[in-house]
Amino acid sequence: MRITAVFLLLVGYTYGIGQPANDDFVNAIDVSSLINGCSADAAYTTVNATPDKNAASCWNTSPNYNVWFKFVATTPHMKITIDRGGSKGTIRRINAALWQADGTTEITCKRYINTDDDVVLEVVNTLTPGNTYYISVDNNYSGYRGSFTLCLEDNNISYDFYEGAIDVSGYINSCSPDAAFSTY
Repeated sequence: MRITAVFLLLVGYTYGIGQPANDDFVNAIDVSSLINGCSADAAYTTVNATPDKNAASCWNTSPNYNVWFKFVATTPHMKITIDRGGSKGTIRRINAALWQADGTTEITCKRYINTDDDVVLEVVNTLTPGNTYYISVDNNYSGYRGSFTLCLEDNNISYDFYEGAIDVSGYINSCSPDAAFSTY
């Protein structure tokens, strides 16, 4: 009896306190206050997280160590950055997705190309202001679990989209600085 109680206490500690608070969809952390800003460096982690819900369509694995966030859209646009490296965090091989409020209807997904990439999800003219959306962050192998910084921007559309086109009129009859733009 005493051994069973100790075992249950240890299991409860390992799974209750050892896991991130946002280890599953129903406990998603509300990050609406981060819109047009970032979390503290390395504020979030996939360490000790467990899988739930579905893998996004572009991920190369099942959900393995996913954690969840939610936000209320303020505009139809959102750029979500999972930032890593240096003080930003230790996570590697990031998989990320943006979901409708049900947590199963995917809006967009992105995954790492190189092991140490930051991952950026971006949608334009897609969200409904006032609606809640969910973000899942995962990585594809236990050795790559780690911390990360989360950033959300709703007012800075990248030139990856028509709506974020950069005016290059100033370069007529000249050139931009070397390597000023990228398709990466």
